[in-house]
Amino acid sequence: MSIANGARIVKESFTNMSRNRVLTVTSIFTVFITLLIIGIFGLFLLNISYNATALDELLDVKIFLVPEADVYTINDLNETLNRDEKINKVEYISQEQAYEATKELFDDDMESLGLGADFLPASFVITLKDYDQVDYVVDIYRQYPSVYKVTYHKESFDFTSNYSKWIKNISGVLGGILAILAVLLISNTIRLTLYSRKDEVIIMKFIGATEGRIKIPFIIEGGLIGFFGAIISFIVTGFVYVRVYNMFMNSSGDELFLTGLKIAPLQETLLMVFVGFIVLGVTLGVAGSLFAIRKHLRV
Repeated sequence: MSIANGARIVKESFTNMSRNRVLTVTSIFTVFITLLIIGIFGLFLLNISYNATALDELLDVKIFLVPEADVYTINDLNETLNRDEKINKVEYISQEQAYEATKELFDDDMESLGLGADFLPASFVITLKDYDQVDYVVDIYRQYPSVYKVTYHKESFDFTSNYSKWIKNISGVLGGILAILAVLLISNTIRLTLYSRKDEVIIMKFIGATEGRIKIPFIIEGGLIGFFGAIISFIVTGFVYVRVYNMFMNSSGDELFLTGLKIAPLQETLLMVFVGFIVLGVTLGVAGSLFAIRKHLRV
């Protein structure tokens, strides 16, 4: 295909869009809303994944021993924890390590009070392979000799897990419904264009135009509808993400100032959103065109 023919086909597609402005704008708006919802939920899930390490630390189980626990008891528990198939990682924190960490927290005031490391408990921090087993593991080690407390952030895990599932389900359902609606609206736009150019299509077929030459303008039209919807959606989503990013960033430029959780990098995230929106938008547009062509264009 020559450049002149290609330009003529693209111009023809724009002409088709202008003939059915209302449906074209409605289709673009539907693609925009579809991608906007998918994008906002997707950015939320992306940042949850980006903070997986920090969230995992909230979900660690901490086993505190009585201060009087001897070395044999500690070693025995250490071996038991490392043999447990439900546990992925075990970290031992001695009384001295706990004391140094506490000193940093209280600006060395503990020494002035005459407090030493012997009043603090040694502890184990364990990471589970499957957090569905957390209640079972906690119940077992609470009964272990010389263990006086087992703690973990159950609320944090339940909050993160439940909200992630809800967000995935909601975004999936809404995105799916809107995607189908977008395909149908684009299909209707193309179908009306086909009806308005019915005689022209018959003439083109009569003079020997190939099937591809007849179909390509309609496919391009659908792709353009999806493309414009994607661009608008990216502008809105990008604007919102930049505002949120700037609102919650501290002077170091990579962490939320209240929680210490990191936020996904701006440039990389926007690039990923842009590419994803363009691919999804054009795919929806082309799918709508192909659907209309298959049902309403017999060439």
